[in-house]
Amino acid sequence: MIGGAWVACSQRDKDRYGRVVAVCRANGVNLNAAMVQSGMALAYRKYSDDYTGQEGAAKAARQGLWAGQFIPPWEWRRGKRLASETAANGNSPGCWIKGNIGSKGDRIYHMPGGRWYDRAVITASKGERWFCSEDEAKAAGWRRAGMPAFTMPRRNTGKSPAMPEPAKACCKVCRKGQACGNSCISRQYTCRKPVGCACNG
Repeated sequence: MIGGAWVACSQRDKDRYGRVVAVCRANGVNLNAAMVQSGMALAYRKYSDDYTGQEGAAKAARQGLWAGQFIPPWEWRRGKRLASETAANGNSPGCWIKGNIGSKGDRIYHMPGGRWYDRAVITASKGERWFCSEDEAKAAGWRRAGMPAFTMPRRNTGKSPAMPEPAKACCKVCRKGQACGNSCISRQYTCRKPVGCACNG
């Protein structure tokens, strides 16, 4: 549709991430409408009802995406999946929270749309599992990905779990080739780092 033609876009709005929502044309053709009518895009009614007619025509003709089954992107990002996909993954309908066990035995759950969600693979033989809600995951003793694990006190003091101590003040200046803090060697003539941190510039 574009070929070597110029594309002109006119801004209509901005989404919550600051991205431009626009209507684009090339060779006198409204590219937005053409993509929806060919079934290669959906009418996103949150910003406009302009393309509902084209979407209806594509759906009736089973064009593009409409030739099969799919979940609209805005619903997929909220965790909705096809029944066939649910069966293939071994989880119950609506249960899309992934419970993984880390190499150190940490039990972490990943929410749909989270940073590591797509990479996480559930291996039931390792004790990993699916959850239907965050409350269910928390009640089972799992923590949300990206949240720090609590450090428990060595003995029962009756207090809440201890939080990690803040970084200590910088260690003394160390010279090249000498220890800085308790475990590091400087690659520069001088450096200042917290105790235990590498003086690597």
